[in-house]
Amino acid sequence: MRAELFFAEPVPWPDTPDGEYARNFLAPLLREGCAHFVANAPTKLGVVLAGERVLPFTVGCEPGGTETSYVCSPVAHYADYAREEIALVRMPRLAAAPLRGGFRRLGDWLRRAELDRTVLVNNWLLSTNLYPALTREETQAIVERIREVFPEHAIAFRSVDEFASAPLLSFLQDAGGMPVFARRVWYQDARGGRLRARRQVRLDLRHASRSTLRLVDGRELEQDCAAELRERYEQLYLAKYSRRNPQFTEAFFRAALRDALLTLRALVNDAEDGRIEGVLGYFSRRNADGKSIMTQPVFGYDTARPVEWALYRRLSLETILEGERSGHIVHASAGAGGFKAVRGAVGVSEWLVVFHGHLPARRRRPWNFLRALSTRIAEPLIRRFQW
Repeated sequence: MRAELFFAEPVPWPDTPDGEYARNFLAPLLREGCAHFVANAPTKLGVVLAGERVLPFTVGCEPGGTETSYVCSPVAHYADYAREEIALVRMPRLAAAPLRGGFRRLGDWLRRAELDRTVLVNNWLLSTNLYPALTREETQAIVERIREVFPEHAIAFRSVDEFASAPLLSFLQDAGGMPVFARRVWYQDARGGRLRARRQVRLDLRHASRSTLRLVDGRELEQDCAAELRERYEQLYLAKYSRRNPQFTEAFFRAALRDALLTLRALVNDAEDGRIEGVLGYFSRRNADGKSIMTQPVFGYDTARPVEWALYRRLSLETILEGERSGHIVHASAGAGGFKAVRGAVGVSEWLVVFHGHLPARRRRPWNFLRALSTRIAEPLIRRFQW
């Protein structure tokens, strides 16, 4: 089998549900460019086809942007975002200051070492990227073809973990890939209503039953809601957390509404003329084990509303209920580990699987350092404190 790479239409999209979804999502990105839909993603998009499997990939990242997203920049992920995260973690000021300085110096070194000269495979420019059921032969073909075309780039597969993509992790390691810890992610298995027995979920259901906010299907929303949806996402993920999260543009939300790129839900306040108070956007994919996994790259709410409204709690409950209704296992992404654990979530390590053996020693060294740093320090700390 031989994989093929494409950087513009026409692309021979597979005549499958995954192929149709990929065409709807990726064709506009190929045509308009990544930054048209994710403002802080200064990268180039391509598509790799192996048999009937289609995956997007990004090539490199323009240097220098102070808000460049971690979804297209390993430097932003391992240094810049990590430095910002320190401000969100409770620790003594005397410990935080040296850590921030250390991550700043790490970022400078990684830029000089050209860490962002990397092809990121299965990069949909989302926080979480789900995989189709790739075979060993397809995986090997993808790696070999990208290495042929980009011999001076590292190759890295995003969003690989031992729960949803265990066979792929094995295939990649057998092909010479090196797992580098990326983050701790959480899964909730709500199928069959099994999470309803948990005390915290019962409390969430009781609170939701008293709410006056109405949950609206995205198909009922008009195109002119795109700006409001973007604002709700930004209030949480950019203003409260980090501007290095993907900065989805209004064009992205218009496309999501028009072409059903995501299943959208909105919390609407009828007492204020249908004002949108929160938004949830998810998609699902069936993995190699036959499990249907859903994940929510769009999640946000008006953070200025009273805490008693519990908007984060309400939206999180909706992901559990959707998993229950549709038979999906919920990939609840990273962060808020304690909140998710009491609602039945199980944490697993997620990896960036890197191929760098074809590069000179000076280019391999930073990846080896990051593997050691993340495995010996970052992963144990995140596990312990459920970050």
